[in-house]
Amino acid sequence: MCAPENLKFEVGHSVLSRSAPIDGPKVLVAQLGARRHYLVPATFHSNGMLARFFTDLYLCPGGAERVVQECARLAPLSGLRRLAGRRDPGLTGELVKSYPFFAFQCKVRARLATQGSGLTRTWMWAGHEFGRRVVQEEWGNAQAVYSFSSTSLEIFEAAKRAGMMCVLDFATAPRRFESALTGQQAARYEGWASRPPGLDASASEYADRQNRESELADVIICASSFVKNAVEAESGQGSKAVVVPLGLRSLPLHVAPKPPVYGRPLRVLFVGDDAIRKGIGDLCRAIDEFGRQRCEVRIVGSVDLSRIGREQASKRAKLVGAVPRQEMRQQYEWADVCVLPSVSDTFGLVVLEAMSFGVPVITTPNTGGADVIVDGENGFIVPIMSPGDIAERLEILDADRVRLAALSQKAITRSGDFSMDRYGTRLIAAVRAAFERFTLEKRSACGIAHPAGEGLPNLNGRCSSSP
Repeated sequence: MCAPENLKFEVGHSVLSRSAPIDGPKVLVAQLGARRHYLVPATFHSNGMLARFFTDLYLCPGGAERVVQECARLAPLSGLRRLAGRRDPGLTGELVKSYPFFAFQCKVRARLATQGSGLTRTWMWAGHEFGRRVVQEEWGNAQAVYSFSSTSLEIFEAAKRAGMMCVLDFATAPRRFESALTGQQAARYEGWASRPPGLDASASEYADRQNRESELADVIICASSFVKNAVEAESGQGSKAVVVPLGLRSLPLHVAPKPPVYGRPLRVLFVGDDAIRKGIGDLCRAIDEFGRQRCEVRIVGSVDLSRIGREQASKRAKLVGAVPRQEMRQQYEWADVCVLPSVSDTFGLVVLEAMSFGVPVITTPNTGGADVIVDGENGFIVPIMSPGDIAERLEILDADRVRLAALSQKAITRSGDFSMDRYGTRLIAAVRAAFERFTLEKRSACGIAHPAGEGLPNLNGRCSSSP
């Protein structure tokens, strides 16, 4: 095996002076799990930019894949379905390297770990071990590495020694930042959480690891302005951040704007599992202020509330429980408005899903909603922890059903700007722009002029030029 720091990236003057359009860079992607259903490596591959893809568990085309797919079809158990989904038809075996035994170890450790520090230690162990495996592999013609927060440190350290560009995807808000917000919210609704927030002895070490990754990164991809601001607040590295909003894998068909409906209570929908972080307490208080008799409320998801919390929520709403994704359309068709008052949500896809079905959303800036919603035109943005503001918006929509119908139309239109194709286009543009800056900075550091109008060379590695 050839570790990347041992690869030869020295570049001669003949290469540095070469003029070529910047269609690259060639990108190595490293990710644990099936994040965004492999959209990142698949996007680079479809644009001819994927050098290698490293992950924990992946079904490459072949006999094993066919066996798993058939078993999942005959015995549609949730575990088998998830395993069958560990693939992308566009990612072929020669570019993919997976570590199935390591994936098994991660699963066992996570199951054995208790909540809090035990689980955090498991995540740190997984990130370190995954990085250690990746740096021992052959990286091919990669010019940049793309990895995710908490699993990137060892990979970035090796890439920096090789003079390569590092792209960090902050898939969630920084841990310490998010934990502080969730703790504040739990204190406001004492006794509601199924597990009281406790001290995590490993949280600081985990956060320090994330911050070190941010320092090594040349560019940080954030799914929302909220995450970008959180990165700046936590590590001071926000100037490196680029917002690339997520998108829906597919937009629903045959959706019409909701017409004005009179003579019945306003129908309010909440969707989410992590109840405290997603603001279920603020929703309940807002319903009290608006008037319980004036609305019908559904809470969809496996909400993790204590007995007290469930009792409080059930006084104000119907607790529907978990609903399969393919059946969520019925919930959105029922609703007049969706409320998601999260204190921390990297990018609430529920916001886009609801809008795509013509359901206006009342949400906070901490869901990525501010990157999607034009306040007052296709939904509403309210501050976090502000049930009174939510109640005011419900009042507006209940009093003016014509406006509610107009918001429905505009929500559908706006959701079309956030497809997976649009996400892929934005991601490629962000990485190419970052690589152009990275290359120009390296040329400048090497004292090499870049004539106007010329394309950028494939400048990989250090500035040690041959005579």
